[in-house]
Amino acid sequence: MKWLIDEVRNSIASELAEYIEAQIEAFVEDYNHRRYHESLDNVIPADAYYGRAAAIIKQRERIKRRTGDKRPPTLPWGRCSV
Repeated sequence: MKWLIDEVRNSIASELAEYIEAQIEAFVEDYNHRRYHESLDNVIPADAYYGRAAAIIKQRERIKRRTGDKRPPTLPWGRCSV
């Protein structure tokens, strides 16, 4: 009977270890490849690591300037609600 208990215990431990490993891998994937980091000027770590951060930030600035050009002028007391 002890062998059966050991077998079940080992099976559960193995499944738990696989589950934990999969959860850690999913977290690391999300953290490094999907989540923007404020400390990295809001780019993902993978982009910073592979040297793409500067180009991404530059593109964002171009978009921001173009968008800003289309906005109505700001009045001293706030935006015009046209």
